[in-house]
Amino acid sequence: MNSIASVPFSLVALEQITPKLKHISKLSLPFSAVLEEHRKQCEAEGKYVEAEMAKNRIEELKIQDFTRRRETLIYEQAREREEVEQAHLMEYQDFNKRWDEALAQIEQQDQ
Repeated sequence: MNSIASVPFSLVALEQITPKLKHISKLSLPFSAVLEEHRKQCEAEGKYVEAEMAKNRIEELKIQDFTRRRETLIYEQAREREEVEQAHLMEYQDFNKRWDEALAQIEQQDQ
């Protein structure tokens, strides 16, 4: 059994298998694309355990990417909501200030 198949996938494992994939540059493709190519190559060579590990790692990466994107979206929406609330508060305070000034001017004219 291949030593890579006995340990969880990591960047070290990727670096060990990348020389086998001479036609793929890991710098030009995302990590999951390199893993997908490795998975296909393992299936073609009959290394089904290693192919399954690559498939599982690809799924983990998809979940991590989804989670990261979701958290980023939530953060950005919260930041935008805070900015809108601050702008609303400033407009409200400006309105009240102008209203108070207008009332004071009217009261002063009435005297």
